[in-house]
Amino acid sequence: MKKIIAILIVLSLGLAGCTGKGDDVDLDFNGTEYRNPLSVGDFTLTDQNGQDVSLSDFEGKVVVVMFTYTHCPDICLAVENNMAYIDSKLDDNGIEDNVVILSISIDPARDTVERLSEYTTDMGFDWPHLTSSNHSELQAVWDDWNVVVNNSHINSDHSSHGDHSDHDGHGDMVHKLGVVFPDNTTITYDVNYSSDMGSVHALNHSMNAFMQHDVMYSVENDSVTSIAMNEAAYELYMWHEMDSGSHWMKASKNATESLLMQDSNHFAWVATDANASLLMDPTMDSESDHSDHSDHSDHSDHSDSDDVIIVEEPYLVGHGTVVFILDEESRKRVAWTGDLSNRKNGEMEVDLFLEDLVTLVHGSSHSGDDSGHEHHNH
Repeated sequence: MKKIIAILIVLSLGLAGCTGKGDDVDLDFNGTEYRNPLSVGDFTLTDQNGQDVSLSDFEGKVVVVMFTYTHCPDICLAVENNMAYIDSKLDDNGIEDNVVILSISIDPARDTVERLSEYTTDMGFDWPHLTSSNHSELQAVWDDWNVVVNNSHINSDHSSHGDHSDHDGHGDMVHKLGVVFPDNTTITYDVNYSSDMGSVHALNHSMNAFMQHDVMYSVENDSVTSIAMNEAAYELYMWHEMDSGSHWMKASKNATESLLMQDSNHFAWVATDANASLLMDPTMDSESDHSDHSDHSDHSDHSDSDDVIIVEEPYLVGHGTVVFILDEESRKRVAWTGDLSNRKNGEMEVDLFLEDLVTLVHGSSHSGDDSGHEHHNH
């Protein structure tokens, strides 16, 4: 069984904590809010019914966008089931006509229209599940949403359709992000990038690490203020590579000016008064946090024979998951990581996600009884 890694990455600078403000009125979101809402480009893909679906079809509606695939055995299925729960509650909250859910495939080699039709029918998912027979169209969508996908499962021929030579394969690169928490505990995250990653600065790199590993975080004024529920004043460090001896040192530039690969191959955040010398050497193998795909063990069974018979082999696309909520102007407003099955502030995340949808539809924090909708006490 081949294991292919698809990495969902948010490279946006506008992410803030859970207490942000919208452009017109004060809004209180449970998820991670984009301090500066980001517009996204239109796209046209094909749904499970063979119909063209464009993002612009839903102008004036709140749109939920997630990237999944039908052969996913765990987190994608959990997200989809939680989204089915949310879909069933839209009418109860009076927003059924105002919210649209879209699932976009990250596995077009297998997620054909026929496969999506069978999958959505069997699972009872009635919202659009989108794919494209032109894989470059899907890749353009991933790029626009800063969703980085290892294309090996596209480039490899897992079917009898033969030649995929028009897709160039790209290797992966791993850059590290270290953290020293206020109590001097440490962790090092592997952060995966495609070889055509473009320009990434230290704050982008940090958010990529947290999103890939489903770590809750907050940023403010170009700095990280909370990591894994550990609030502190964190200082940026960079790995300084020298022939005479490489070492960690405080970055001379801020997190939006320090560029990955140009200034350093690895960055770290160290809480004030914590011991920076505890940072691990990023060039050495470390016990990095792979919690969001550690259970995807490699069951590959390869023959040494030169005679290769091409068959459709099962493979996994393990990934950290981000679900985006767009406002009525098709701008990213809120991001949620994980499968929405955990508890947050004493409530289920799936219910808090639903609250965020109600908040965006009604344009204000739904904290009163005048809305006539479900209310959760925080």
